[in-house]
Amino acid sequence: MGKRIVGRKPDENWSVEKSTLFAEIRRVGKNRIFLMILILLPILFWDTMPTAVKSAMYFRGAQKVDTETLAAISGPEDLTLFSFSMHRETSEEFDEDPTLKRRGVAKNGSCYVQIAVDDYIDTGITVENGLTVYSFAVLPNGKMLLMRRSAVVDLENQKGTIGYLPLDLQEITLQSAAENGGEINPADVLPLFMDATTMVFDSLGAEIAFSVGLLLTWGVALFFAFRVYAFPEKHGAYKAVFIRAGNVEDNIRALEEELLDPDTYTVGSTTVTKTWRLTRKLFSFKLEPRDWEKR
Repeated sequence: MGKRIVGRKPDENWSVEKSTLFAEIRRVGKNRIFLMILILLPILFWDTMPTAVKSAMYFRGAQKVDTETLAAISGPEDLTLFSFSMHRETSEEFDEDPTLKRRGVAKNGSCYVQIAVDDYIDTGITVENGLTVYSFAVLPNGKMLLMRRSAVVDLENQKGTIGYLPLDLQEITLQSAAENGGEINPADVLPLFMDATTMVFDSLGAEIAFSVGLLLTWGVALFFAFRVYAFPEKHGAYKAVFIRAGNVEDNIRALEEELLDPDTYTVGSTTVTKTWRLTRKLFSFKLEPRDWEKR
C-alpha cells in the first residue's frame, strides 16, 4: 500500500486555489524547481566555469612572462591552482597528488602566457605522427623548460599554458635528450612544463556553444517547472477536470469530498476514488477519470 492522498474538507475557507488538487500540482512544480537547482550546480562547476576561464584566457590573449619570473619558480608551491588541467601527460606524482596537474603559472590572472626562447634542444620524443615534439626551450637567462610544441616551426616567442613538471617526467626527457646528443645540466631545468600547441583552445568555440546550449536547455526546463508551480491551471490534471462535464469548481470540490470518503483506497502510488484515479509521484501527478474502465 502506498501513501494515500488525503483531501481537505470543503468549508467556508475552501477555494480552488487551496484545494488538494492545486496543492499536489504545486508540490510537483516545487520538486521540479528544486531538482533543476541541483542539476545546475554540476553544470556550473564542471562545464560553465571551466569554459568561462578558458574563454577569458583566450580573449584576454597571452600574457608575457619574463625569464626572471620563471627562474624564481622552484616547485609547485610557487604556482597558482587553476580550475582545469593543463597536462595530457601522466606521472607517478600526478597519480599521488592530482592537484599537481592543475598547477599553472599565474600572470595577470591568466596562465595562458607568452615567453621568449633563444634555442631548442629536442628530446627525440614525438607524438601525433611527428607533428608535435617535446623539446627543452632555452630561455634568455640560460634556464630551460620542457615544452610540447609544433615540429614545423621554431618560434622565438611561444604561447601556451605552463604547469608543473614532475621529477619522473623530467628524468625521462633528460635521458631521451642525452641519447639524442643533447647534454643538459639538470640544475638548469625549471620544474615547469609548457604546452605551446595551444590545443586547449582548438575547440573553444564548440565548448562555448555547448555550454550556452546546455544552459538554455536548463533554462527551458526551469521555465516549465516554474510554470507548473505558478500556474496549476496549465497542468494536465487540471485540464482533466476542466474538460469534464459540469462546473470546474464543483468538480474539484467533489474530488475533495471523494478523497475523504472511507471507500477511497490506494494501490502503490495511485489513489482511487469513486470517480478518479490520482497517481502521485515525486516529480509527477496524474489525474484520470474512471470512466475509461467501463470502455
